[in-house]
Amino acid sequence: MPAPPAATFAPVQPFYDYSIVTNDRVERWAKGARQEVIDHGVQSRDDEDLTEVIMIFQELIHSVNDGRLQAPDAGQVVRDILGPELSDADRDAAVFDPHTLFLDTVSTFVDVESGPLRPQLRDFMMATEVSPTLMRIVLDPPVLQHLDLIRDTFVRMGIRQSTNLLYRQASYNLLREETEGFSKLVTELFTTSASEPPTSEVVQATFNKVMGLIGTFDLHPGRVLDVTFDVYAAVLIKQFRFFVKFLRVSSWWPRSQLSHSTDSFVGGLPLWALPDHSGWSTTDEEEVMLADRRLKRDISFWDRAREGKLDAYFGLAGGRLSASEEDRLANGTAEDGPESSIEQEWIRITQTRPPPGNRDAAQMLGFKLRFYTSEARDADDTLPANLLYLISLLIKVGFISLTDIWNHIWPHDEDMEAVRDKMAKELDEKEKASRPGGERNALMMAGALPDDMPPPPGLPSRRDAAAGRPDPNTTAPAPTEEKPKLPEPSDQKLLLLKCLLTIGAIPESLFIIGRHEWTLDAYPDILPLFHRILHHSIEKVYQQSRPTSSRPTDCPPKKLPDPDQSSAPKGSVKFITPPVKRALRWPNPDKADSGDGTSYRFYWDEWADNIPLPNLG
Repeated sequence: MPAPPAATFAPVQPFYDYSIVTNDRVERWAKGARQEVIDHGVQSRDDEDLTEVIMIFQELIHSVNDGRLQAPDAGQVVRDILGPELSDADRDAAVFDPHTLFLDTVSTFVDVESGPLRPQLRDFMMATEVSPTLMRIVLDPPVLQHLDLIRDTFVRMGIRQSTNLLYRQASYNLLREETEGFSKLVTELFTTSASEPPTSEVVQATFNKVMGLIGTFDLHPGRVLDVTFDVYAAVLIKQFRFFVKFLRVSSWWPRSQLSHSTDSFVGGLPLWALPDHSGWSTTDEEEVMLADRRLKRDISFWDRAREGKLDAYFGLAGGRLSASEEDRLANGTAEDGPESSIEQEWIRITQTRPPPGNRDAAQMLGFKLRFYTSEARDADDTLPANLLYLISLLIKVGFISLTDIWNHIWPHDEDMEAVRDKMAKELDEKEKASRPGGERNALMMAGALPDDMPPPPGLPSRRDAAAGRPDPNTTAPAPTEEKPKLPEPSDQKLLLLKCLLTIGAIPESLFIIGRHEWTLDAYPDILPLFHRILHHSIEKVYQQSRPTSSRPTDCPPKKLPDPDQSSAPKGSVKFITPPVKRALRWPNPDKADSGDGTSYRFYWDEWADNIPLPNLG
């Protein structure tokens, strides 16, 4: 069989140097150069010279791609060099396999070359007579698709299959690895907060461990923060210092808070919660410095209060309006700004910027609040009090903003008029009941007397009808199962208002009352919380202005007889000294002696840091 004619000579590419399939051999290809290349390749294959075999394959592929050789002829040369195909056993035993080596060379050529694959490559590969099964194992899908060895939809089906396997793996991680990660997270927060003093070093090390758990178990940072809130709410009273410092050093702390100047206002985040403060309480020197800051703030506050009255309290949050924002508000174009509707309402009412906060954290806590007002809850799912304690504290320290969580709080603004009418009706009923003769007696609560006359034949008696007994002459309808009616949700706005007043968040409390002025009349139990703030505000004036006595007022405690006289000598009376009162921390306003020698103290010592005090000069 005569050899095919040589291909038309094409200029050699300047970036590729042919050392085996040279220009001289291409010119005399049909005159013996073709066989020289085959002999050279077979000898290199027998010698298992990896470098030489790869070089021959590369030059033949480039020659076909450059048009120096005909694709079928070059493919037959490769076929003669490759020889018979190896068995699967020899291939698995890592024996020198020229077929796999040739396909690897083709893959490298395709990866290096830019542009679309040329048609002659398909004719070249078919002429080599390499097994299509081996090609499908070694070559990439684009090359196989060009060689018509796979369908056009193969790549798309492969992506779909890989996505399916990926999501299965994610589900597996959710059932095993994520569960383990969150378990370690809860254990770390509980044990560290309870066993270690909340120094800056301990808090920073704990946060680093939490970040390590996120990376190790691929935990979602938002879910980690959600679990942190759950642990925080469970140990709020005992470990509030640890978690406030933990949130401050964490990546979840709002970056906008860092731009605030600490000299613009005093209050909110305590000094001991800052990352550069190593302790968990302020020193005597720091107390003196804070007292000086509060004095300067109070002097400025009372100057503003003489002009703006109660509106001066909104300036305690430090969110002063810029000049452009004041012009926009004065021109009545505040609604055209980038703020949300509730933020625009805050600006309009308070003449200040709303406090910044973490919007994602506010949304998480808002979803918790909305669950207790949804139809998905059970009848025994009541709003936990510690959730509102946590929200009020996070608002106080500046981690979240009231405007970000406002739309999640029930009842919504459009339903507040119905709540107002309901509370007015209840107050009227209480007022009527408090009047003489207004109580409901037994006669008013009694129903109609039953009729003892026998009923006509064929008709059910009134007594049977009143007792709910069915008529024997009629067929009873089939009973239907009805879903038990859920109780009305708790008034979250009222409860949050009480918590904000208790912890001293005055601007947020006044904002809620400013939107719904009738709350003070509808809920009289709010007034004692206002009185508590007023009492603290005038305490300094009262102490300095009250008359003093020249006589000492201290007196020793009275001795009380001990009811247990078993250990006393006969004929004597054993006396005891009243025990020293214990002060327990709790989330409600301070409570004096409860009868057992125990007084209750509000857990947040800095609740009054934003209450302006009058200066007597």
